[in-house]
Amino acid sequence: TYQRRAGRARFSVTARSVFRYAPSSATPTTMYDEGGVDFSVTGSRSRLHASQNVSYSPYYQLGALPDAVLSPLSETAQSHGDFANTDLKTFRSVTGVDWSQTINRLYTLSVSYNVRRTTFSREDLDLSSQDISVRVVRRLSRYVSLRTGYGQRFANSTFAQTTSARNHDLDLGLDYSRALSVSRRTTVSFSSGSSVTPQNRGTAFNLTGNAALARQIGRTWSARVAFNRSVQVLEGFTQPVLSNAVTTTVTGALGRRASVSSSAGFTTGTVGLGSTSGNTYSNWTGATALHVTLTRRSALETQYFWYGDRFGPDVLLTPGLANGLSRQGLRFGITWIAPLLGHLRG
Repeated sequence: TYQRRAGRARFSVTARSVFRYAPSSATPTTMYDEGGVDFSVTGSRSRLHASQNVSYSPYYQLGALPDAVLSPLSETAQSHGDFANTDLKTFRSVTGVDWSQTINRLYTLSVSYNVRRTTFSREDLDLSSQDISVRVVRRLSRYVSLRTGYGQRFANSTFAQTTSARNHDLDLGLDYSRALSVSRRTTVSFSSGSSVTPQNRGTAFNLTGNAALARQIGRTWSARVAFNRSVQVLEGFTQPVLSNAVTTTVTGALGRRASVSSSAGFTTGTVGLGSTSGNTYSNWTGATALHVTLTRRSALETQYFWYGDRFGPDVLLTPGLANGLSRQGLRFGITWIAPLLGHLRG
């Protein structure tokens, strides 16, 4: 990781590689390669942010939400292929640009544009999508804001029944976030919206949104649970996916040198926006880690992970993807951290 800050501008570059060696293989196998560039500049009333990320992996998790907020534990498990359910070589590119402008004390305008491309070793599964949105937020009180906006998402998939899919996001709802009066250690937040998807037999309308509850427990423990409902076009599926996802994280200290953290996620939904018993799907992930500090720069860590998924009998699956899968594992590691270039100031 390299970071540089100059005035109101911030620039960072990140790169990561994971290799695995098996006795049956003569050379190490690449499990995950990732690189990214991030740039932002903040003015007195505006902010511009741009990012570019590319990654490669010989394995992929079909059915995962691309914009899910992952914990560090989940990111580690994914980069080692622990949550993968297919052996498809995958190259992904994600580009994003967003700009926001504070108009006055009450109104804020924002515009965003994102492009996502996923290329597989099988060309009939490739997917590219882009979305653009405009939003105006009206502050009603210290904790409540009224959000009005519109967005469009376009997707082209060689595996889908139609070569192009379009989704309209009607961003009409409320944003709420505040600490509960009974305890300043508990924070609740939620936002709402809707999604309109054109189909062959009319238009499908679905409510979307997210909510989160965070709790500070004592001086060293914290817990968070979040819910997200969305409509996505995902790799490997012929129709849009309506998903409901719940994620939880718990972290805390066991003493001066030891700490524990855990995360879990459960996603359920339907492939296609019609509700039938045969087109449902679900997946669940989890990880728990024990971290023990050895010295100022080194630490010992133990991780246990589990993963599972299940697809209904009417879901058209890509070749090689089973209707059900479960996996668990245990990992031990030693971490050593040291600066390469020291501290640089712009």
